[in-house]
Amino acid sequence: MVRSRSVRSAYRLSLILCKREIPAGERALEIGTGPDGDRYDIKQESDGSITVIPWPFEEKQFTVNFEACYLNQVKFENNAELTEALQQAPIKVLEWTLVK
Repeated sequence: MVRSRSVRSAYRLSLILCKREIPAGERALEIGTGPDGDRYDIKQESDGSITVIPWPFEEKQFTVNFEACYLNQVKFENNAELTEALQQAPIKVLEWTLVK
């Protein structure tokens, strides 16, 4: 159960970042419940830095990045067409620095 909560929280955090769902105005968004049973939130501070509350990491600051593909269409006839579109799509690296 503890490992499952850790994985879910990490997955949810990555989705929030990749989908650019961090709220404006220093508002917090719930990531989920951590393995300790506590609620964890993500928040963008007034200086633009991103933090997790409470801070669960050993490092005081670190950078994460993800590769993103941007497609021009949202519907595909079949998996082969989707696969082809993904292979042809430009890749952009999205990067964030999280700070305590």
